[in-house]
Amino acid sequence: MQEDLRFWGVVVKPGETVKCDPGELHYHLSQIALEDGKAKENVEVFVKTDDKRIMLCTLSVDNDPHFVTGLVFKKKFELLHSSMNSNICFTGYNFKIVERYPSIFPTSMFAK
Repeated sequence: MQEDLRFWGVVVKPGETVKCDPGELHYHLSQIALEDGKAKENVEVFVKTDDKRIMLCTLSVDNDPHFVTGLVFKKKFELLHSSMNSNICFTGYNFKIVERYPSIFPTSMFAK
């Protein structure tokens, strides 16, 4: 069960990265968008986790200035992009999973 949802958002500036540490929380990444204004080129957006760099999307001023996603991170991750003149905005929420009712079955009952 999810509990205590809180909005979070970060802006990643050109040539920079933002490191995120969920700690005991889970981070849900909901949307990635080009900040209005300076964007003139396509921008590749990446997440880095476990020393792996994964491309999430390509943002385009003319066609796709934002990208909707449903990624959930439980451990440290880093947000970065390819633009040298555009800010990229990341928004979502964080939450903690709380078990309100303890299981009536011991977990060893389901182990193989």
